[in-house]
Amino acid sequence: MWTRLKDLYERAAQGRLVDTNSRWGKALLEVTHAGHVIFRSAVRDRLAVRASMLAYWTTVAMVPLFLLAFALMRPLGLTEETENTVRNFLLQTIVAGSTDDLTSVLSDIFASANFGTMGILGVTGVMGFGMQLYFKVERAYSDIFGVRLRRSLLQRFTIFYSAITLGPILLAMGAIASRKLTVLAGGEITLWSRLVPLLFTATALIIGIKLLPCVRVSWRAALIGGFSSAVLFELSKGGFIWYTTLFGTRDTMKVLYGSLGFLPVFLLWLYVLWLVVLVGVEIAYHVEHWKPLMDAQRRRAVDPHDERRQPDGFFALYVMSAISERYLRGEGPATIEYLSDDLRAYPNHIQLVADVLVDAGLLVETEDQALVPARPPQMIEAKDVIRAWRELAVPMLRPEIAGARLVDDGVGALEGALATSLVGSGAESG
Repeated sequence: MWTRLKDLYERAAQGRLVDTNSRWGKALLEVTHAGHVIFRSAVRDRLAVRASMLAYWTTVAMVPLFLLAFALMRPLGLTEETENTVRNFLLQTIVAGSTDDLTSVLSDIFASANFGTMGILGVTGVMGFGMQLYFKVERAYSDIFGVRLRRSLLQRFTIFYSAITLGPILLAMGAIASRKLTVLAGGEITLWSRLVPLLFTATALIIGIKLLPCVRVSWRAALIGGFSSAVLFELSKGGFIWYTTLFGTRDTMKVLYGSLGFLPVFLLWLYVLWLVVLVGVEIAYHVEHWKPLMDAQRRRAVDPHDERRQPDGFFALYVMSAISERYLRGEGPATIEYLSDDLRAYPNHIQLVADVLVDAGLLVETEDQALVPARPPQMIEAKDVIRAWRELAVPMLRPEIAGARLVDDGVGALEGALATSLVGSGAESG
C-alpha cells in the first residue's frame, strides 16, 4: 500500500497524472508536499525518541523543579494561597488526570519537603537535576531548528531561572482567571473559563519556542507553533483520559505493578505531553523556513537520488560565494533563510556549511545570527573553502591506507586549480 501511494505521489509530482493539472489537483499536491515535509522532519528529528527521553527526565526532575521554583518565587511576594493555586494547576497540567494516586503522592511530598533541612549539597543536587531537564529541552529545541548550542553557561542559567520563576506564575494566572470567570458565571463553566487557561498555556509555549532555540525565531513562527501545541495539549488531555478509561489501562497497570501501577500510566502521559510540545516546535520550524523547505520538497519528489544528497566542499563553495557576493553588493549579512531561498537548498544543509566555515575562520556570525565573510572576499580563495571542509567535515582516515597518496596528490592539484578568489569580476564590480 505504501509503495503504491509513494508511486502515485511521485507520478503526480512529475506531472504524469491528469488530475494534477486542475486547480484542485495542484492544491492537493501542495498539501501532500507539506505533509511529506513535516513527516520527514519529524522522523529526522526523532520526535518520538526525544519525547521518551524528556518524559524520563521530567519524572526525575519534576519534584526538584517544583521545590526550587516555589523556593525562588517566595521572595517575589507569593502568598500561600497563590502558591497552592500554582501547585494545583501545575499538577493538574502535568498529571492531567492520568492518575489520581500520583497527585496525592506529590502533594504529600511538597507538604513535607523543606529546603532549609537539605543543606548546601542537597540544594545543589536539586538545582542540578532541575537544570538537566532544562538542558535536555534546550538541546531538543535547538536540534529541531538545526542549530548548535552557542550560549554561555551564564546565559543558560539566566533563562533557566526565568523559566522556573515566571513560567509557573504565568500558567497560574490562567488558572486563577479561569476560576474567577467561573465564579462570576455562577459556577457554570463558560467558553471564556476554558479559553483563558488555553491562552496562558499557549503564551508559555510561545515564549519557549521564541527563547529556547539558539537561533532567532520570528514571532509568527512562535505564535503558530505555540498555539498548535496548546490546542493539541487540550485535546490530548481529554483523549488520554478517554483512552485510559475505555481500555481500563489504570486497572490493568494496578494488577501488573501493584502500588506502583500509577507510574507507567503517568510515564505514558508525559510521553504524549512532550510529543505534543515537540510537534509545536516542529511546526514553528517549518513556518520559519516554509518557502525553501517546500521548494526543496518539490525537487525531492522528482529526484530519485535526493535521499543520499549531502553537503560537501563544492556545496560549501556555493554558499561562501553567495555570502561574499551579497556582501560586495552592499546588502549586508546573509541569513540562513535568505541563503536557503537564494540557493534553493535545505536550511539544515546551509546551517551545517555555515557552522564549518565559522569554525574555520572564513565566516563570522553577527549578533543577529547572520553571516558575513571574516575578511574581504577578494582575500578568500576557493581552495581555502575546500581545505576547511576537508579538515573539519570529512571523516579522518589513516594516512598509510591504500590510495592515500593518490587522493592527496589529486586534492593538491585541485587546490592549485582553485587558487583564485571566490568573487568573480562581475560581483566585484557590483
